[in-house]
Amino acid sequence: MLIFKMAAKGEAVPTSIANRISQIDSNNGAYRNATEDDCYRLIEEQKNVNTKRKTDCDIMKFQSWLKLKEENREIQEIPPSELDKLIATYLIDIRPPDSKKLEYEPETLISKYNSISRYLKEKKIPGKHSDKR
Repeated sequence: MLIFKMAAKGEAVPTSIANRISQIDSNNGAYRNATEDDCYRLIEEQKNVNTKRKTDCDIMKFQSWLKLKEENREIQEIPPSELDKLIATYLIDIRPPDSKKLEYEPETLISKYNSISRYLKEKKIPGKHSDKR
């Protein structure tokens, strides 16, 4: 299995898990007691920078839309059934900034939904987004 680290100029450089683990701890023991923080750091290092950027952008737009709808609660404070309805309404309401298009392509809406779902899963917020599609 390969993992990728970002090099100085932004290109991804594959590194074996064995090399990565040895970088984390190079003690003489055959095994290491990895902490939850070690696991979290390893997962965070594997996330694609562009995916994180898109997720952050889509969440900012969703939060802006919520404020326009006078929904002032934090996403975490909205009950799951209500949040699911708000997400569905948001995906129906949004339109591309390009005035020539009346609505987003289905793939774009799926991408926006996946961004919101990814954010909610990372924050451990329950709802239909937790289900496998």
